[in-house]
Amino acid sequence: MLYFKNYSRYLTSTVTTAKNQAKVYFNKLTTTTTTYKKKKKLTTTTKTLTTQISRLNFTVIVTAQPILIYIFALLG
Repeated sequence: MLYFKNYSRYLTSTVTTAKNQAKVYFNKLTTTTTTYKKKKKLTTTTKTLTTQISRLNFTVIVTAQPILIYIFALLG
């Protein structure tokens, strides 16, 4: 049970970090959009944002997988 609590905390902090990073990237996108009116610059930033968010989603999924296996093992 201690492992479950510690892993749960780790998972929560990982998700929180991912959300915060996504906010930072979104703020960067907004800033770049207002600073540069050129479409080319905006397109580049949007692609970067999409890539970063997909990496964060992957991190959360990979991190959550062992906890789900553990829960299913308990339910048996």
